Amino acid sequence: MNILEIKNLSLQMGGKKILNDLSMDIWQGHVHAIVGVNGAGKSTLANTIIGLSGYRDFAGDILFKGNSIKGKGIDERAKMGITLAWQEPARFEGLKVGDFILASAKDKSAETVK
Repeated sequence: MNILEIKNLSLQMGGKKILNDLSMDIWQGHVHAIVGVNGAGKSTLANTIIGLSGYRDFAGDILFKGNSIKGKGIDERAKMGITLAWQEPARFEGLKVGDFILASAKDKSAETVK
């Protein structure tokens, strides 16, 4: 089953075509890799899929579990489970580990981090 389908995706930035009629299927339960030289469009594709601001005005379509996500913002896509895993974890200088954990915890009490 396709979990993600890219259909004829094209994106221009600064008058330059970065993605040109790209189509691909990502299958559920499989590992996929996108490789290429610097400037090939890998990060642009990832930013377009997650719906990052500045990457939403594209031609073609992106389907997640069979439904178009075109027009959905980054927050809506994240709620669906579409996000990026960064190579380098985020760093917050001066932030204590407990405060970092509490930032994303549902239960904001001090008991959460004990």
